Amino acid sequence: VMREIANRAKGKVLMLVPSLVLLHQHAKLFPDFCLVGTGYNDKIRWDSAGFIAVYPSAQLLRNVSFSDILMDEGHHRMPQDVPTAENTYLFSA
Repeated sequence: VMREIANRAKGKVLMLVPSLVLLHQHAKLFPDFCLVGTGYNDKIRWDSAGFIAVYPSAQLLRNVSFSDILMDEGHHRMPQDVPTAENTYLFSA
């Protein structure tokens, strides 16, 4: 479902995850997305169409405009200083 939403997005996509473990899991499904989190923050590709960010690092993207935000583990509280988007989707297992 997340892949379908990302494919239909009209602009940049941000996927939020609570841990580096989930960051790496989602990176396999979204190999074209830029990773944002510990060990990746100095390699941000600002022109990327999509980003996968751990919650604490999402604030680094606050100046980027997103059409869609996909929040994995959506039962968690939305991190502070997260960029805004036209559409926000919460996912939880």
